[in-house]
Amino acid sequence: MKLKNKEISLARECSIKIIYQHLITAESNKSIYKNFHEKRPYNRTYLDKIIEIFDKRSQTIKSTLSKHTDIDVKQITKIDSSILYLAILEFLFLKEIPKKVIINEAIILAKKYSSEDSFKFVNKILDKISEKVRK
Repeated sequence: MKLKNKEISLARECSIKIIYQHLITAESNKSIYKNFHEKRPYNRTYLDKIIEIFDKRSQTIKSTLSKHTDIDVKQITKIDSSILYLAILEFLFLKEIPKKVIINEAIILAKKYSSEDSFKFVNKILDKISEKVRK
């Protein structure tokens, strides 16, 4: 079955909401996800995969961000961190997704959920990280 792009984009959007809540509460993504409700149709399989990978590999994902930027990760807003963590997860563990798609989706999320110029910051960081982790 071919996945609908809109439903995958919405699954990404759901995942940053869950990761964001995790960063604020330190509660596990899995338990946040259990109580998560989204009325719009999203790709549940894709979101399940993201949450499972994030819970298993969060240290790798977080260290990839700090290793490839000269910014103190604590200085990055939690919403921007959520967006960056999702993109890094996709770079590292979902190789079938093109780099360009991952960066573009992250920019769209930053424009929707973060500050006015945040998308430029997200784009710059992801360009740098994608060069290192994806050929």
